[in-house]
Parts: sequence; C-alpha cells; structure tokens
Amino acid sequence: PAQDPENYNGLCKSYIVNVSNRMQSLTEDDRFNNFIIGIIMLAGLVVGFQTDKYCETLMIIIVTDNIILAIFIFEVVAKILAEGAAPWRYYLGPEWKWNNFDFVIVVLSLPIPGMQGGGAVKLLRLVRLARLAKLIKKIPALQMIIMGLVGGMVSIGYIMLLLMIVLYLFGIIG
Repeated sequence: PAQDPENYNGLCKSYIVNVSNRMQSLTEDDRFNNFIIGIIMLAGLVVGFQTDKYCETLMIIIVTDNIILAIFIFEVVAKILAEGAAPWRYYLGPEWKWNNFDFVIVVLSLPIPGMQGGGAVKLLRLVRLARLAKLIKKIPALQMIIMGLVGGMVSIGYIMLLLMIVLYLFGIIG
C-alpha cells in the first residue's frame, strides 16, 4: 500500500513523497510488469545464444546481457525503494520468497572477477537461466499450470508405487 507522507516529517517525508510512492506506482504498473516479462524472455534467448561458441563472443550478446542485468538490478532496487521507510519488507513481506529469489539471481548474475572458464561460465548461465522462473510469478495462468503439474507429480508417485507392486507380484508368480 502507498505510504501516507503525513505520517512522517522532514527528510523521511520527502523520501516517501519523491521516491517511495513513485517507485511503488512504477513497480505495480502493468506496463512495467509486461516490460519485465519481455526482458525475462529476452534473457532466456540471450542465454541460449551464449551456449554457441561463436555467438558468446559477439559484442551485441555481451552488451544485451549487461543491459538485461542492469534492468533486473533496477527492478530489485525499485522494489526495495517502494517499501518506503521499511525496506526490510522486500525480504520479509508477503512476497518474500519471490523477492529473495529475484535478489539471489541478480547477485549471482553479477560478474565475479577471476571467474573465467568452463564450469564457472556454465554455472553462471544456469543461474541466469533461472530468471525464466520469474515468469511463473508474473503470469498467473502459468502459475496455475505449474501448481497442477506439481500436484500431478504426487499422483504419479502413487501410480509408480502401484506399478512396482504389480510388477513385483508378476515377478513372484513368474
């Protein structure tokens, strides 16, 4: 919820009026969220291109990846600023799981000096590809499908158990 600047005074009031409420309006705007969904999809494409030895060294891929990272950093910072005088709500509030996931992905996507080469690059790409999981949060219909699949996996476990019992009985009979 937007914070009432009348509850604060001085510098804190100015921060609430000029920064926090504007960031909250921005992060809750459908256009901003749709833009982030597009950036997530673009990030998935860029990670795919980076798996090719020729494409990973192309300047356009490197620049695009850095721009994507900057946008995700801005998204995290904007959401933290939108919490106003209680920025810890980003980490502990109602959406704490997704917010912490976003924060960890952004931090792990930052370039680490001295990490060049085989396994480190593959791990970095895997972490960047985890950004696609943010789509589950942003698209409610996709979230419902994933929850259905997770629920179905429990049923599949019971079906596998029943199948193993039947095959075991046939093995004993045979």
